Amino acid sequence: MIVGFTESVVEEAARGWLEALDYQVLHWPNIEAYPHDTPYPS
Repeated sequence: MIVGFTESVVEEAARGWLEALDYQVLHWPNIEAYPHDTPYPS
């Protein structure tokens, strides 16, 4: 038997794992590149 899953299942699992590691999930309009001399917001 072949069990399938969709990309959204993998995405949600990865997002949950990263959030558990205290990564912040940002969405498209809020994503910006930071210059090397600019500190990341806390």
